Amino acid sequence: MSRFLDGTTLTVGTVDLPRNGNLILGHQPSGAASAGLNMSVAAWACHLPEVHPFLLDTARLIDRTVARFELRIGALQAELARGRAAFAARRSLSETTAERLKLEAYLEAIADYQATASECRRQFEAHVASRWSAAEIAQAKSRVGAVANSSEHTT
Repeated sequence: MSRFLDGTTLTVGTVDLPRNGNLILGHQPSGAASAGLNMSVAAWACHLPEVHPFLLDTARLIDRTVARFELRIGALQAELARGRAAFAARRSLSETTAERLKLEAYLEAIADYQATASECRRQFEAHVASRWSAAEIAQAKSRVGAVANSSEHTT
């Protein structure tokens, strides 16, 4: 549960949903970078040779955590969009100052969630890199990409 400057509370339940790649509005990475950010950690980890089930459980936990962060990011982005619209309608200095601070808090929360999700993936990949070669990791990721591309062409 997150509490913001205006007292608004945002609560998102624990769910296991596919990620939708929410990013900060107006800041979209390249297509390749975006695809890498949205790839399920568990999807490519299961393609590593002789992978331990505990590592796959950890990968699934990371995916669920990132999915929850992305839900929160999406909710914050929606609030940010509504806040920007309301900000334009404000007249008094005190209203605009309070609204500006609220919008800055939303942007900071979005950036924090994105940084945390990215750090989770980075640390997992660093751990995996201590056991498997970069070529084995790249091959596992390319297998996931190949499966995704073939399923896109068949649907």
